[in-house]
Amino acid sequence: MAIPVFNSRAQAFDYMLAALIEKGEDMMEAAQKAEQFAQIVCRNRALPDIPKTFVQQCVGTLKEVSEIKRDYPEMWEIVSGVLGGVVGVLAGTKAVNEANDEPVQPLDFDNME
Repeated sequence: MAIPVFNSRAQAFDYMLAALIEKGEDMMEAAQKAEQFAQIVCRNRALPDIPKTFVQQCVGTLKEVSEIKRDYPEMWEIVSGVLGGVVGVLAGTKAVNEANDEPVQPLDFDNME
């Protein structure tokens, strides 16, 4: 049996409401049971009550990163060092590629045809 995946409380509610109505449940009773189901799923799966906006997602990610940094400072130093090295390699590769390009000759305004 496949367990459905929910990304929000609304998805859990909609799933259960549709399933109960399909089984012939009264609409009001189905909605109440779907509400209880969504509440349980939301609490146990740490789902957002409403879909997050991009800014809210970014803030949440920053909070998680700051918690990791606070809880695991040694790992943070290693990860930030690796990321710095990767950025350095990428920047160096770009600089080398730009240096290999043919130089552009400046325009000679005095001898233009």
